[in-house]
Amino acid sequence: MTYIGALIVIIAVLVAWRGYCRYLCEELGDTRAFLRAMEDYREKMRCYLRSPTEWAGQYFDDRLGRCGFLRHLTDGADFITAYRESRGGCYISDKTDEALESCFSAFGEGDLSSELENIDTALSKIRREEKELSDGIGNRKKVAGALLGACAVGVVILII
Repeated sequence: MTYIGALIVIIAVLVAWRGYCRYLCEELGDTRAFLRAMEDYREKMRCYLRSPTEWAGQYFDDRLGRCGFLRHLTDGADFITAYRESRGGCYISDKTDEALESCFSAFGEGDLSSELENIDTALSKIRREEKELSDGIGNRKKVAGALLGACAVGVVILII
């Protein structure tokens, strides 16, 4: 019976570690999705003066569609409202959230050059965060695996 308990602990730790690894990949994927979307919107706004509703109707991204961001924009919401409504369905870091929040809340307050400058500032912050996430994802997975594995071994030793 103790061996079955030990096996259950090891399986539970493995499931927890896989869940954390999936979370890290989702966080990186959602950050990249917002980065691609902001780059595309910047280009469409700069070249064609597209409104958010027009842009969202022609832009497609699986992750942003799943969290509802693009749907809110197509329904006529402004960027900050659409972002706040869909933020709960996205896995993004605090730095990315802060950059998007400050960028979206300032939309519509200036002329084209100030809007582009605002987007460029947010893009540079998000690019930096994306680089940190992509560079550190492997190490974060290894550290989590090592810590969870050590905890599992400790619990198994206590059980046996």
